[in-house]
Amino acid sequence: MTQSVSSQEKPPFLRTPIEVTVWLLAIVWFATNSVLVWFTPLTPDEAHYALYGLKLDWSYFDHPPMVGWLQALALELGEFEYVLRLWPQLLMLGTICWVCQWTHAVFGRSSMVAVLGLWVLSPILKLLGFALVPEIPLLFCAWWTFVQTYKLTIVGSNRAVDWVLLGLALGLAALSKYTAITLAFSVLLALMQYRGFKILREPGLWVAGAFALICIAPILYWNAEHNWISFAYQLDHSAGRNQLDVSDGAKMQLVQLLAYTPGIYVLGFFALGWSLLRGQAEHKLLLIFAVPILLLFSLLAMKGRSLPHWTAVGVVFTLPLIAAMLTSGLSRFQKWGSALLVVISGLLMMVFYLVIFRAPLPYQNYQHPLADVTGWKEVAEQMQKIAEEANDSAEPLPLFIPNWSHASRIAWYARPLPVHVLDNRYDQFDLWYGDAPKGSAGIVLAYRDYSGWHREALSYFQKCQPKAQMSWSYQSVKIHEFEVYRCEGLQNRD
Repeated sequence: MTQSVSSQEKPPFLRTPIEVTVWLLAIVWFATNSVLVWFTPLTPDEAHYALYGLKLDWSYFDHPPMVGWLQALALELGEFEYVLRLWPQLLMLGTICWVCQWTHAVFGRSSMVAVLGLWVLSPILKLLGFALVPEIPLLFCAWWTFVQTYKLTIVGSNRAVDWVLLGLALGLAALSKYTAITLAFSVLLALMQYRGFKILREPGLWVAGAFALICIAPILYWNAEHNWISFAYQLDHSAGRNQLDVSDGAKMQLVQLLAYTPGIYVLGFFALGWSLLRGQAEHKLLLIFAVPILLLFSLLAMKGRSLPHWTAVGVVFTLPLIAAMLTSGLSRFQKWGSALLVVISGLLMMVFYLVIFRAPLPYQNYQHPLADVTGWKEVAEQMQKIAEEANDSAEPLPLFIPNWSHASRIAWYARPLPVHVLDNRYDQFDLWYGDAPKGSAGIVLAYRDYSGWHREALSYFQKCQPKAQMSWSYQSVKIHEFEVYRCEGLQNRD
């Protein structure tokens, strides 16, 4: 019996208008990222990790070495912005495909489409798609760790190769970011949940631990050589204030709502509760991996430590749960409520696209959202030119910058000039460039933001002479003003 062409099953991505919309959004998501990598200067974090790659080491002051090693490989292709953004695009694409593939296999095609749709409606996940930060390799390795744990628990595998791969996944996650410790906790909790305390006598567990330990050997070696400063910094940085501040926690949650949009944030809360009540094995395993990360950073937010992308790993673990909930047969009211949240998310994402492509939106002076990627390359090149012309000796003068986030961009674009940060904090720049001796001369940066001029750096020198002024505006909105000085007689900063 023959079947007419019109009655044949359509390709999966053309079965419903919703699926067509999701695939089109995904194409726009990847296409715009491919455009942004070419003309967007480096963000502060990107510049910092590009310097990691330029100054290759076993580990670094504020993070494990994975981002530095990845960028060192990328830099073999050339020292260009788009080259430095190859890894985040590849790793994010790999993670999206892997999460979608697992969701399709476990929860079905509709849930897979829902995961992809939620992913491409999140501004912060889009930013992570082209700017390399430790969360990018951590996301990939965290999902790898989850999949291996899934095989060793729910699937019931006990193959030696799966234990080895679990150890490698955990070790590489730890090489990406120290908060991978939460993954180790989740793995152990999951194994004990599904296989009981007898898992502690399982040789495979100790094999996995051995492979993970081998992976993190460079971190241990580097820290031992540097008096464990990275561990000490992380403990102090994570400690924050002694007392919890609920208002800071509330601000963090508001930022999360905007960064991940209501489609993920609000539905995510419902999905966590829904999954807990359902009690399905796959739901419980995702909860074991998602909740510790989300709780950790919610606590740190109340101690004054929070950035929106820190929760990305926990959020990604909630996406299949949200998708499973949305495709589980909701009531009419629940469907309309979920649809409204998704529409709001789409509108927020549209605003985000307008911002990153510099649509003429109303901004206050010195509070433009693209200030971090505007003007820094030009001012760095100007400082480099002045430094090379201002010194009578063969060596150009060093650069002096008020804080580390400014220093990263200046150091990258003015490389290979030494850059010193004029604060009392010991950081990666002290390891790279040392401490400038008393009496030094150099080129100093002052800047203006919404709170006024910041010329405090000039007070560290006996004499300063202005050399250049630079400013940037867009649509009559002031973005930056800089002043560059040649200064002499560096004083103690105690």
